Amino acid sequence: MPTSNLAKIFGPTVVGYSTPDLVPDDLLIETKQQAKVWMVLGQILAKEHCRAAIKCTYNSVTIESNSNNH
Repeated sequence: MPTSNLAKIFGPTVVGYSTPDLVPDDLLIETKQQAKVWMVLGQILAKEHCRAAIKCTYNSVTIESNSNNH
């Protein structure tokens, strides 16, 4: 499943809304913002996970570690 789909699901669940009584327009705006937050969190988590690896591929991007601690 693409990361963008996971962000649409987990963004609102993890980040939450600013108020329980949102009007539909604000709901759409906040949902998009929450997905963006989840995408950034996912990138941070993936980079930390790959940090100790010699070579790691995430979302078609290869990250190579300069660390000698394997």
